This record gives sequence, C-alpha cells and structure tokens, in this order.
Amino acid sequence: MKPEEVLEKIKENLKNKKELSKEDFRKNIQEIFIKFMGYENNTQIVYDDKSEKLYTCIIDTKIIIGAYRKETRIRALNLFSTYIKSKYEWGILIHPEGIWVFNDDIELGNDEFKSNKIVFEMPFNKRRDANYFKYLTYENLLEEKNIYFFRDIINYKNKEHKGHENSWSAYHTALKRFLDAYVTNCGKYEPDKYEAIDIQAFGRYIKENQSIKSSKTRRNQFNYIKGFMVHRVDNSPFDIDVKEMEEKISVTLEGKSKELENMDMKKLGIMINHTIKGKNALRNKALILLLISFGMTRRKICSLSWEENISENCDGLYYGKNDKVLGERMIPFPIILKKAMQELRECVPGNAKYIFGNYVTEYQKPIKEQNINEILASLYAKNKNDEFYKLLTTENIRKWLFRYLMKEGYSLQYIMTLMDVPITSLGNYVKDDEIKESAFKRMSEEHPLEKFWKEVNRYEGMVRGMDDFR
Repeated sequence: MKPEEVLEKIKENLKNKKELSKEDFRKNIQEIFIKFMGYENNTQIVYDDKSEKLYTCIIDTKIIIGAYRKETRIRALNLFSTYIKSKYEWGILIHPEGIWVFNDDIELGNDEFKSNKIVFEMPFNKRRDANYFKYLTYENLLEEKNIYFFRDIINYKNKEHKGHENSWSAYHTALKRFLDAYVTNCGKYEPDKYEAIDIQAFGRYIKENQSIKSSKTRRNQFNYIKGFMVHRVDNSPFDIDVKEMEEKISVTLEGKSKELENMDMKKLGIMINHTIKGKNALRNKALILLLISFGMTRRKICSLSWEENISENCDGLYYGKNDKVLGERMIPFPIILKKAMQELRECVPGNAKYIFGNYVTEYQKPIKEQNINEILASLYAKNKNDEFYKLLTTENIRKWLFRYLMKEGYSLQYIMTLMDVPITSLGNYVKDDEIKESAFKRMSEEHPLEKFWKEVNRYEGMVRGMDDFR
C-alpha cells in the first residue's frame, strides 16, 4: 500500500466518527500505518491507552502518535501540543477530521500566527498537505530525515518571515513544492547542508512544474523561496535578483547544459598569465588556480581563512582548524598555486582573515559567491567567440576535475577527500558505468579474495581427517 493509499484508508475508517475506540486506534495504527509506512520491523513500538481519553503509540522514543476518544478538533490540537511538549520530538495527531503533524523543536514567535508547531495539516475534507503524507514514512522521518525540510520552513515562518499571515500561504506552498521536488529529484536532508541546493535546482523545479509557465509566475516563485534560502545559507546562491536568476537558469529551461569535457591547457595558460588583470589580479589568479586544483565549491572558497586553512608557508590546505593545530592531514598545493598564494599573502593586510576578500573590507569579510561567478564571467566577456571560457563555471570545473582524476587512476576515496565530496553526492559527478570502466582498467587477473581463500584452504587442510572437529 502506498502512502497516499494509507492516508485514504485511515480517512475512510475514521471520517465523521463521533467517538474513537481503542480498537479504532489500534486497527488504523497497527494494521495500516505501522505496517505500510515502513515501521513494522524497524523500530520499537509501545502502545498506551491507560487514560481511556488519549490513546498513544510511541515509536523509537522520538515519535508519538495520539488520538483522543472524544474531543473537538481545536481542543484535541491544543491538548496534544501540550502533551508532547519536551517529551517527544514528533507528534502525529489522528482525529476524525484529519491528521496533524507537530515538531516540538520548532521555536515560537510573538504573535498568534507564529505560535504553533504544526508542520503538516491534512484535514480529511481538503487536500491541503495530503501530497506530503509520504514524509511520515520510516525512511523520510527517521532514516533520511527529509521531513526536517518542512520543519525548517515553520521555524522560518515563526522566527524570520517578515510578511503577514495573509501572504504566508503563497510562500509556504512554494517552499513545500520546491523542497519536495528537490528531495524527489536531487538529494536528501542534511543539517547545515542547504548550500547543496543551488540555482539550477530551482531551474529544474521550474522546468518540471507545468503550472509555472509565465516569467511573472517564475519570478514570484523565486521571491517566495529566496528569503528562506538566504536565511539558511551565508552567501547563498539565491541572494541575487530575479534578472540574474533568469540568466542562470536559462540553459536549464532550454535543455541540458553542456559540460566541460576537456581542459584546454594552452588557453588556460594564456588566461592565467595574460588575461587576469586589474586591482584584484593576484586574488583572482589564486582563486582560479585553487578552483581548478581542488574543484572547490563557491561556498567553500568564500569560507577559507588564512588562520584555519592555509599552512604557514602557503604550501598546502587544511580542511579544519584542528588539523592545522595538530599539523595533520594537509593536502599539498601544486607549485603554481603555492607561489600564487605566497604572492597574495604578501600583498593583503597583515591581519587579513579571509583569503578571498577585498580591500574595501580589508579582507575581514569574504567575497560573495556571486563574485566568483562574475570573475569567471569576465573571462568569457573577453573571449565571447570561444565556448571554452563560457564553460568555465564552478560546477563544470568540479565535474571535470573529478573525472580527470579518476581517469588518471586515483581512487574514489582520494578524489572525494581532495575535493570534499560527500558520499551522498557522488552521483552528481560520475556515473555507474564510468566507475566500472575505470575499475576494469585496473583490475588484475586474480580475484581480490584469492589470498583469503588460500588461507581458508590452509586451515581446512589442518583439520582434514579429524574425527571430532567443533
């Protein structure tokens, strides 16, 4: 039974009932929800109906499903919200009028509009959040935690959203649809990893949503989503105006973007030694060399600091402050990048904090991510008839480097460490067939367990002939 069928079945069993019995609760939770939403063999489940007024089912100590024998919807919502406070992270209220999902970690605002912790509302007489019932599965709630996207939306509404109650519905709907599309097509929830959601994810969402056809609607959707994304991520790629957004997603809307298959070494050499000029030439040169050498994301580039990430003589990179303090796990720079970093260090203020800042802020603040796009775009502006420069984007460079290193024989572990690629994002850079092709080129004629089985066979020979071997 699919999640939407589970919801429909519970609705069919409970809708318009004046009173719920223990049997109603157990039947719908045990035989339908628990069984078909993936919890049956994965979690500890405890029922409690001692009070006779509130029936509960506790799942894995984090989730409580509850139903009141006979309470109005409003009173049941208020009672249940109080009941779960500081006891359970997630609460699911079952009622003859619908299903409501709470998260106790949500912060509350200062007015009534921002004073509840309800993540989803699924009234049986409306389709309001019915499409998101799938986020109550074991996989989406306890394993992948994708439901936390929607918790974060309510936290944003209660604490950060500046609009009024009447306008919130449009923002809420856009955010739910966008993040649902992201989970479905791109990735999963990771705390503090919203930077993985880029403008192209928004472009794909627009392209696949048949109801968004006009430029006006597209711009409205972007503005609804922008505030939330900017709140979640410093130097967010969403921190741009609608004109720049439309330029960025134009390729996505028109079709699949072209990737950088080969790095033109001659043009790269000319670009580094002759094209990069101006007041920030040393900074921009070091930035491009670092980008190509590590395939680094814009967000990571912006966050790099001299104190935490760069060795004393500028010959390598530390990913964390503790690594530098302990003198461990430094990744060496190629010589050309080492020289560029040394030149940059000599010319920036002595108390510079960020590697890639500017003279206006005396390098106490990082450049914005969009500045990196502008640096790369300026190279293309000088060579508009050459597609190579057009394809020099951070995303294309990152994908090129991953594939280049794999063809050169480096292991996936090494490449992922060098480029700081999370295992959950591996599919964004390489296809299964490419991994297999690379592996077959380096596979010896001997199976990797040959030595293992020879050892097993040796032990077998030692015990052969024994009458009683235990």
